[in-house]
Amino acid sequence: MTANRSSVNTSRTIWLGAKAAQVQRAIAQGLWGPFDWVLTPTRQAARAIGVQAQSLDQLLKRLRLDGNLAPVLMRQRALRSAVAKVWPEVEAGQYANTIAPVIREMLHNGWSLAMAAQEPTLSDRARRLVTIAQAYLQALQLAGDRKLGDQKLDDQQLSDQQLGDQQLGDQQLGDQSMQRRAVDRPADRLDAAQIYGQAAQAIAQGAMDPLALGLWGYGYLAPDAIALIDALAGPGSCLWWPDHLALHRLLPAWEQRGWTVRSAAEFFEEFFEESEATASPTECQPWQRAIAFPTLEDEVRWVLAKVKQHLHQGVPANQMVLIARDEQRYGPKLLEVAQEFEVPVRLLYGVPLTQTRVGHWVQCLLEAAQQQWAYEPAVQLLRHPIGRDRLEGQWETARRLRPDRPKAWVHAGLDLADLAPPAQSARHSATREQWVSWVQDCARSLEIRSGAQHWPSEANALSSLNHHLIELARPSHETLTLASFAQELRELLSLISVPRHPGRGGVELHNPASLIGAQYRYGFALGMVEGWWPAPIAPDLALDWFDRRALTQAGFPIAGTAELADQERLQNSAAFATIQEQLVFSYPQWHGQQPQSPSALLRDPQIKPTEPEPVPDVSPLASWQRFLTRPDRPTDLAQDPFGPVLERAWRMECQRLRGGQPDRPEDLAFHGFLGSLAAMDPDRHTFSASQITDLGQCPFKYFARRVLRLQEPQETEADLPRNSKGNLYHRVLQKLGEQQRDRQAPVFNDPEQRLAALETWLTEAATELQLPRHLTWTAQRQELLAQLQWLILQDTFLPAGSTILHCEVPFEGEWLGLKVKGMIDRVDQSPDGLVLIDYKTGKAEGAKVKDQTGQANLDVQLLVYASAAAQLAPETPVAKAYYYSLREAKLVSPQSLTSDNPEVGALVQRLRHHLAAGEYPVDPDREYKACQFCEASSACRCVQDG
Repeated sequence: MTANRSSVNTSRTIWLGAKAAQVQRAIAQGLWGPFDWVLTPTRQAARAIGVQAQSLDQLLKRLRLDGNLAPVLMRQRALRSAVAKVWPEVEAGQYANTIAPVIREMLHNGWSLAMAAQEPTLSDRARRLVTIAQAYLQALQLAGDRKLGDQKLDDQQLSDQQLGDQQLGDQQLGDQSMQRRAVDRPADRLDAAQIYGQAAQAIAQGAMDPLALGLWGYGYLAPDAIALIDALAGPGSCLWWPDHLALHRLLPAWEQRGWTVRSAAEFFEEFFEESEATASPTECQPWQRAIAFPTLEDEVRWVLAKVKQHLHQGVPANQMVLIARDEQRYGPKLLEVAQEFEVPVRLLYGVPLTQTRVGHWVQCLLEAAQQQWAYEPAVQLLRHPIGRDRLEGQWETARRLRPDRPKAWVHAGLDLADLAPPAQSARHSATREQWVSWVQDCARSLEIRSGAQHWPSEANALSSLNHHLIELARPSHETLTLASFAQELRELLSLISVPRHPGRGGVELHNPASLIGAQYRYGFALGMVEGWWPAPIAPDLALDWFDRRALTQAGFPIAGTAELADQERLQNSAAFATIQEQLVFSYPQWHGQQPQSPSALLRDPQIKPTEPEPVPDVSPLASWQRFLTRPDRPTDLAQDPFGPVLERAWRMECQRLRGGQPDRPEDLAFHGFLGSLAAMDPDRHTFSASQITDLGQCPFKYFARRVLRLQEPQETEADLPRNSKGNLYHRVLQKLGEQQRDRQAPVFNDPEQRLAALETWLTEAATELQLPRHLTWTAQRQELLAQLQWLILQDTFLPAGSTILHCEVPFEGEWLGLKVKGMIDRVDQSPDGLVLIDYKTGKAEGAKVKDQTGQANLDVQLLVYASAAAQLAPETPVAKAYYYSLREAKLVSPQSLTSDNPEVGALVQRLRHHLAAGEYPVDPDREYKACQFCEASSACRCVQDG
């Protein structure tokens, strides 16, 4: 039996419970057609019923009913100005972001804002929001009027392009399209939430004749969408809806508009014979199971391994889907593991441009220009990964000279004239068109477009940025300072969003709302954790639930907790119904440091808890990890040419984590046991006190610093480095001590002479040390002078009865059988004997070495100094030795520790053994104090969290 279209499709009908396969078959056989357009909100919904993807928004644009949408930045400015006008006591920008969703909801629901403002039952908060919404629409209209003159040429060009689109659409719409009339765009600027309402009004006023529409894949519809569909849909239109309680509440409103509600199952029973009905495609209940994983990464790795397994079995990528309630929680890890597994994935959720490389480049450009091309922001811009490296071949020079202004960059060999902004000074301004051209010229100069082509998401980001920069350039004659333009551009970057990783032809990640109407064979629902899925209904900071209920009761409908919960249930139910063969629910038992509970959705008796079955290795890394951890390793992998290398690396890593000496002799070199390669005769080697400290703290630190001579790359810093500051202090105090010793200048008594002498010595010291120019030297010079003046007047600097004998005294001698040499900062003569002083720019303490328990408790520097002084002047006893803090003017003597202490003897034996055996393992103290100032940190295998 064949269905008669006239008997079933003469009115507008809502079909409840229709399946994708049924709708596809009915459309193909013409049971509900022909339609002028079949509309779906997503491409996946269109694919499920075999039609071309065309959404309601796209149809409005084709028919030129999409209104004069205000640019996103104009909308943000208008809302901010409305907030400032109505409620000046709050911070306009922050509050505008808070209330923007509520304002959009008011406009979507088609409120009469004038009537709402006069409603006596509204609370003060709700009334204020309504007033802000009215002021916002007025501000949009005023902004549109101001820009109308500047946009005439652009609008004319846009109209020409749209005319071509209209002609193309007329060919597809057929004879009925000849009856439609072109609609001029309104001059008023509109918010995106007003488009449907304005289009419905235009159609009601005769802008065009209704169309025969089929609508599939739509879930909950706002009042403005219902009004638009009702106005646009003519006789023969069909809306195929899920048979869900959340949608049943909306059916009376549709019936009042003349729509008929019917059951799709009844239709097939009525118009098909039993055999045909039985043979018609009907979905069977898919196999649903729940799997728990230890962590989120374990969950993602297993799911993507199963996806790759299905791909190898011939399942198309568009027949599998990844579902997550919070896409941004799972997106980064999915992308990371997918790249390792070589599984194509598409992450279509939006991220702001600020989170893209293109957006970061724009922010670096603005920061560098605003900082007058200071070193650090300029380097971030010139070496940005998305553009051409302008410092290639000149990086070492730039690090050494550290240029901080355009002329300094020219001196360093790099001319930045092509990146110069149109207004060089903060007080000067340029037109919007000039500022936008500057950004575009900089992008061309740094080759941002070619760099963005390596990532589909960045190519989309650059295209979106260029599109919105056109709007930012209007009105072209308006002038702005760099600060004002930078503020607007940064705000624009935060408002524009692009897909996270669009890709092409991969398995897609979706949230439940975007899956209504789709159809897949396999689905993987990730993150089925209580509190994640379903998502809790968060309180609305702009309009609480009591106000929402009061507004609804007053005749101004707005969603409350019940409606939002219904929408959540609808989206979950419809999303899970899209899976035809197997649906896997998964969740991590731990996330971070917190245990997680399974979602209440998993209590469905149809969902069976199961254990994850083993999956094949889907990446070389996973294969080698499995191979290296198995005692019975496969012979084919063992014979791989990379096998021995990888196995040794794996063994070294495991040994590093376990600690201790390696088991195999050939592995000793990887742990610092170099033997004759680095052995030295401890009786012939001469130590400095700092070398003893390094070797006593960590043998590898000594090996890297003293043997390999590893150093950090030379780079001039903005501030005077701590070691350079210490050298300056030492040199100035040496000059002061020498003159005080020789009684050449009474600098302690006359303030003017004291200051003049310190200034002279500081200048001489900076010249003698050949310090590079620092950005803050002028200010730091004054700080150093003030500190030195204060320091030499303290009683602790030169105690009563003491005189300065020597400054920067070199020595060579022997300490417990070790040859030693070094420099003592100062030697004083006191009534009790010699006093040895070691200056410290920070705290008055020296670096400590390890004792036999591994704790950094031994301070041997002053012991070495005292032993050397006793050998240099055996007739004069050493009264004491102490550290002196130049910052705090405090002196501290270490705890009583003598050279005959057993711990000191054990230390010397360890030092001799390390040198004689050539053993320099990574072995810092238990609290890792040795690692705080170590140049070899990037080459070290130390596990500080173990």
